[in-house]
Amino acid sequence: MNRALGISVHYLGPTDTRGSRIVARCNGRRIVRQWEDAMSSDDNYAAAAEAMLAWLQDEGRGHGYWTRAELIRVHADEIRGYVFAVVTPD
Repeated sequence: MNRALGISVHYLGPTDTRGSRIVARCNGRRIVRQWEDAMSSDDNYAAAAEAMLAWLQDEGRGHGYWTRAELIRVHADEIRGYVFAVVTPD
């Protein structure tokens, strides 16, 4: 059976105390990463989504559903953020 999840990723601008960050959200979980200036915008968003996928694939989470999952970008909007689909091959 195919399974799918969505990961939403958006940018957080710098504050007086923190630099720019990128946030990935999925299933009530939130992962925050520092914005990497050496990476492109697309790569920063993808890295945050990949970090969330890695969390889903961690041993014991998702009961093995996501171990062979693929990450597909389905929407890209610099203002509202990116959306990635996490799908299983079968």
